[in-house]
Amino acid sequence: VQVKGPQVFPGYLDPAQNAGTLAADGWLTTGDVGYLTKDERLILTGREKDLIVRSGHNIDPAVIEDVANTFPGVAASAAVGMPDQYAGEVPTLFVVPAKGVKLDLDALRRHMAEKVPEPPARPRSVLVIDALPVTAVGKVFKPDLRDRAIAEKVRLEAEALFGAGVTPTVEVSLDSRKRTVVRIVLAGATAEQVAQLEAALAPLPQRCEVSRAEAEPIGLSFAEGIAVLTLNRPESLNAMSQVMMRALKARVEEVARLEGIRAVIVTGAGKGFSAGGDLLEFERLLAQGKTVLLETLSYNMDVVQMVEDLPVPVIGAVNGVAVAGGLELLLACDILIAAEGAKIGDGHARYGVVPAAGCTVRLPEKIAPGNAARLFFSAELVPAERLRDWGLITEVVPREQLMERAMEMARAIAKASPEVNRHVKALTAAATRDPGRAARIKAELTHFTEHLEGRDLQAGLAAFRAKKPPAF
Repeated sequence: VQVKGPQVFPGYLDPAQNAGTLAADGWLTTGDVGYLTKDERLILTGREKDLIVRSGHNIDPAVIEDVANTFPGVAASAAVGMPDQYAGEVPTLFVVPAKGVKLDLDALRRHMAEKVPEPPARPRSVLVIDALPVTAVGKVFKPDLRDRAIAEKVRLEAEALFGAGVTPTVEVSLDSRKRTVVRIVLAGATAEQVAQLEAALAPLPQRCEVSRAEAEPIGLSFAEGIAVLTLNRPESLNAMSQVMMRALKARVEEVARLEGIRAVIVTGAGKGFSAGGDLLEFERLLAQGKTVLLETLSYNMDVVQMVEDLPVPVIGAVNGVAVAGGLELLLACDILIAAEGAKIGDGHARYGVVPAAGCTVRLPEKIAPGNAARLFFSAELVPAERLRDWGLITEVVPREQLMERAMEMARAIAKASPEVNRHVKALTAAATRDPGRAARIKAELTHFTEHLEGRDLQAGLAAFRAKKPPAF
């Protein structure tokens, strides 16, 4: 929450100390977290606090830190709360050793147990770090340490459940309402182990999302100025899971930074391009609350927009079926070629899902409105040969020649003036920067929000899970 007005003083005497606290235009960061409702009411959801609250005990971190700092070899320390299923929070101590000192952690733990007078304040975990994170004014930045404590909690839970054979990768972030989201990817885990860890972490106040590490979900190769992005979940027809979409975002950002990049090819591994959103994952997200699913869809929408915004020509090489989200990703490409026998369609209506990655805007821009309406309302898959006649597909080639032809086309683009191609892409994409178009794309999320109050989405997801046709 930030405030601005005549009652806000102009900051510290030293302007350097205002960094991160008082913006140049006068907005003061208060330390409160919250959000505005549609009618402009401010809802406070919490405050960045220092107190550790353990089963009703309000623990001052200084009580722990003062004891830790008396231990020989400790240069600095900071205590924060680690989330706990039963106590709410338990103290976690971070210590920085003096230069050249290797701390005896067992001795330090004994020291803390003996010297901290209140048992609930004795640290559950002690972690050694190189330096304490600090703010622009030199204060210890405890939100960063709390995130590290959350990651340590996940590691401890995984170790208790599975031993050392399963390794969690943890990403801690905030959602649009400043609530903590913990995304966990397990390497070497089974689906049953994912469910076990989800159950163990479910009582925590943070929202924890657990998934299995797969083969690299998005492949990237780069040669001759041409980047090839490959959707790589062939066992699920490259369904767009959260893991895949986060990987796609990272890969697109990587492509945008490549020196000498002149063209991009997007294709799929295996028999299909993409079956669209992972509906089984949709159902799990919906069970966590409507906001969780909507935020995931908003993230996916932004990733597709990043593909469209790449400054170089993008070729979509359609190696097989492309439906719903798969079509939406293809619509963000500049040129589409397809393998013989490939089928493409919108498909959202088949399982009661409203499009939410720009399809309702981009498809009528590419083909006649009547043909777009047919794809939307029927949810049917249409052969690539017919879509070539409709103007969506540029070429249809034998399947075994698809990537060869895509590379041939990309090489032709790479030989042309890269400066001119960037200018031409910017000029021809000018309409995509129209605020009205952007608002129409975002309107899909508004309609999806309304759609959540109906019955068709639940019926469609249940039918998909049961592998039966839905009855709407």
